[in-house]
This record gives sequence, C-alpha cells and structure tokens, in this order.
Amino acid sequence: MSLISVEWNGFIKMCCENYPAESCAFLFAKAPFKGAEKWFVFPVENIAVDKVNQWSPHPQELKLVKEKAKDQRLTPIGNVHSHTLPESFKTASKLERGQMINEHMFPSDVDLRYARRFNNIVRGILVVDDNAVYECYFHDQFGVNLDLYLNGITEGGSEK
Repeated sequence: MSLISVEWNGFIKMCCENYPAESCAFLFAKAPFKGAEKWFVFPVENIAVDKVNQWSPHPQELKLVKEKAKDQRLTPIGNVHSHTLPESFKTASKLERGQMINEHMFPSDVDLRYARRFNNIVRGILVVDDNAVYECYFHDQFGVNLDLYLNGITEGGSEK
C-alpha cells in the first residue's frame, strides 16, 4: 500500500458544480515512487459533446497545465475524472444508493481504452452528485485497483 497526499486544486468543488456533466483533470507527482508521494490535480475544462457521459480536455488548458507542471518539476502520471450519479440517487434507499455508487466507481470500457492509448500509469474516478464525492477509485491502465491510502484529501488547504 502506498501513502499518497493529493492536492486537488479545486477539482472536488468543480466536480460537484459541474454535475451532471463529467469533470476532468490531470495528475502529476512530486518524486513519484519514492515512499510518501504528493500528487497534484490540475483541472481542465471538459469540452466533450456529451459532457454527461464522457470527457475531453480543452486543448489550450491542457497545454497550460503541462507547462505549469513542467515549471514545478512535476512528473505526469495520469488523469482523473468524475462519474456522476443519476438524479434518482437522492431518493433511493440506502441499499440502492450503495449499488449506484458501486456501479459508477469502476472504469468504463472507454476509460480503459483511453488509459491504454495514452499509457497512463494512474487513472482516478470520483463518483459525485451536486453535493459530495461518494467514492474515489484509482486504477491502472487495465482497470486494476491501485491499493492507495490517501493521506487526507485536501482542496486548497482545507480537509474534505
């Protein structure tokens, strides 16, 4: 198990505010694979035609994010995006809510295709609605769960 500290840089808030559209961001690491790591999430605008079911990063924002990460001497390791829960989640029973979260926390076939295409080391999925993040799942390019312990999820310095 790896101990990871993640700086979300507003991404958690962005995911909830953009609901029901998916949000996307890119992951970078300071000193990856050296014990206790620190990951940085850099959000970018989703410009997909169907924002509810897919994501596509804004090319100019992605270019700026990559430049910022390079200036900070960060290593690109992958990306993270949200999967949104249906409106029926709010009125569902506790059991149904658990099932809905479970159905949305794993990578889709499209997610896995892109992970392999771009050779991502890490891909993250946040399962959200307009109020909260219910699950955070990190996997490799084949969908295998990465056994991580997030050392406090921070967003701009405040514990979430």
